[in-house]
Amino acid sequence: MTVGGAVAFNSSTTLSTLLNGIDVGTGYSRLVAASPIDLGGSTLSLNVGFEPQVGSTFEILTNTGPAPIIGTFNGLDEGVIFSQRGYQFQITYQGGTAGNSVVLTRLA
Repeated sequence: MTVGGAVAFNSSTTLSTLLNGIDVGTGYSRLVAASPIDLGGSTLSLNVGFEPQVGSTFEILTNTGPAPIIGTFNGLDEGVIFSQRGYQFQITYQGGTAGNSVVLTRLA
């Protein structure tokens, strides 16, 4: 999904992302915004429908503008390792080619 402006979540928002493969658009979805993305302490929920290989990356949010991602998901600070659906992931809010993306990396 692409949004022409800013995106703002809040603490009552849950971003539910389905991971069914490693290819963006067909295996998993990505939200792209042309302006700042403010996560506002929202919740990230992953629904993993396949077994991603260790080292697989998923760029789930991208700001195509110059601003970095604002805030974090609730309980998921920069670089933290977390488990969902039996898999370990590491999160960065400074990923992607311009450093303005939320990227998940499967660790174990």
